[in-house]
Amino acid sequence: MEDYSELIKRCKDKEEEAIIKGIAMGAVILSRMGPIYIKGSVKTFQDLALQFSPRLTSITTISDFDSFHESFVKAVQSHIKRKDAKHLSYGEAQKSINVFLKNYVDRSSLPDGATAKKVRPFLHVPLDSVMIRYFRKNYPQGYEKYILPEHRRINKQLKANNPKSIKIPDRVLSELQYIFQEVYLAWQNWFREIFPEKPVLLDTIWSLERGTD
Repeated sequence: MEDYSELIKRCKDKEEEAIIKGIAMGAVILSRMGPIYIKGSVKTFQDLALQFSPRLTSITTISDFDSFHESFVKAVQSHIKRKDAKHLSYGEAQKSINVFLKNYVDRSSLPDGATAKKVRPFLHVPLDSVMIRYFRKNYPQGYEKYILPEHRRINKQLKANNPKSIKIPDRVLSELQYIFQEVYLAWQNWFREIFPEKPVLLDTIWSLERGTD
């Protein structure tokens, strides 16, 4: 089993620095959404956030939060498209939601302090190429335990559906546009194992590692 103590210490030590770097919520969300969303998507996302954020007050368990999150993702998939007019994958849709919830709940303690305290340990870690590369490279045992089984399952299912299909490489299945819900949840289960008290703390890595490759 890999030792995550140095990772957690690094995230705790650098959390304030990461907050300062990303203090402008709108800019942070836009930077994490990337250039793939169709024009007008920010307003649409804001409307969805206003619709979903009041529901946080009724969340009491991880299961409650995960159900809320799934509904939020599917709403984004239904209302926002890519610039190429294609529907967003689960991996693409989750990113803006998780960045919003991190800023709204964890950093701003909204919709109220009691709700934020209750929901904070349930928050998902925003998943993107920076996070995927970092954890795949630095924690291969965890990657083997949580992520690769899902990639193998996908290839097995594709082969069953079409015997002539070729194996999809791990690096391709790690791109957000190809990340299905099951793979995404495997990542969140891994993050929750690493630091169950507050998994979203691990997003500090994004600020520290961005642009280092």
